[in-house]
Amino acid sequence: LYLASIAVKDYEVSRLLYERGYVEGLVAYAKHVLTVSESDVVPWEMAQGKPLAQVMCLMSSLKAASCATALLDDKIYGEEINRHLKESISYFPPGFSSLIFKMILESFSSFGTDTLDNINRVIDRCELIFETVFSDKSGSSKI
Repeated sequence: LYLASIAVKDYEVSRLLYERGYVEGLVAYAKHVLTVSESDVVPWEMAQGKPLAQVMCLMSSLKAASCATALLDDKIYGEEINRHLKESISYFPPGFSSLIFKMILESFSSFGTDTLDNINRVIDRCELIFETVFSDKSGSSKI
């Protein structure tokens, strides 16, 4: 619940900043947050074979991505942010990275102005993460 709520909060703040014209600062922040670091990759590597830890890693990637989604439709920066967003989840196996990318595009683009409704939308979508991770019979979650 916490990870879903902060992802929504970050998206709503970014959307507000974008609407108010703070585009360049938001772009710089999004690029910074979407830069993959060791603190992203190491927890994912440690989570191998531990489905609940994998779920937490995947859900935490939503927070970083959420600040960038308000920029995806921008005529100047949209494609660049899209590339950064894809790169930011590229350390996940392809099945997981495509799932997260799809969730980001579909969930955040459907948000309205009701924060609690937006949180519920993310939580509903996170069911896909649980189903995908826990249905991987190999235990490696390298779909």
